Amino acid sequence: MEIKDLNVWITGASSGIGLALAKIFAVNGATTIISSRDKERLLNAMNEIGSEHRVFLFPCDVANPEQVFSVYDKLKQTNIHVNVLINNAGNYHSGKFLGFPLEKFDESFATNVRGVFLCTQAVLPTMVENKFGIIVNILSVVVDKIFLNASVYSATKSAVLAMSKSMREELRNQNIKVMNVYPGATLTNIWSKPIAEKFGNRMLKPEDIAQAIFRNIEASLIDGVMVEELVVRPQLGDL
Repeated sequence: MEIKDLNVWITGASSGIGLALAKIFAVNGATTIISSRDKERLLNAMNEIGSEHRVFLFPCDVANPEQVFSVYDKLKQTNIHVNVLINNAGNYHSGKFLGFPLEKFDESFATNVRGVFLCTQAVLPTMVENKFGIIVNILSVVVDKIFLNASVYSATKSAVLAMSKSMREELRNQNIKVMNVYPGATLTNIWSKPIAEKFGNRMLKPEDIAQAIFRNIEASLIDGVMVEELVVRPQLGDL
């Protein structure tokens, strides 16, 4: 199997790492499915990628089971069976634990954990039937390093880490490969303007992360090979 044989579903693909991933897979010939809650930004992303590539756009709130399974049903109707899922959709709410708003807590877990669960549940039956699949979860270095004002965000990423490690063992003998990616500080819109201006020159670019993921998915196409963990940090270390 080669990159051009892949049907890649990327969530949170309207900007940042997700958009960078969509570009690199589309340019290399994969069938690329992009999702995001924001249809207008998805259309802008489609324009950036270019109409000459095989790209499909499906607005989707990954925390909503009806929307997630509707997307997958529509893909199957067009005979597109996802064999690579990149769980990239996420949100980041910073704040001290004391007084952290319950609605932001619920929103964080809905997108960052429930969304991964739902999208993975949607694609797995076909992957198991076809005896091949790659699931990539975009986590963060916060799972093993303490960052102030990130307790809830860290908890969501740690939850996905625990879930995916167990899932990996359940699926190992069915040729389903589960890769967890831990990016360090990356220059995306989650950062406030003062932080981005102060540290942007030493942060990773979304394209850096996308390139690393692309190469490791390519390596995972080798029979018998599973890249399980990928840590990508800025050369100068964490902020």
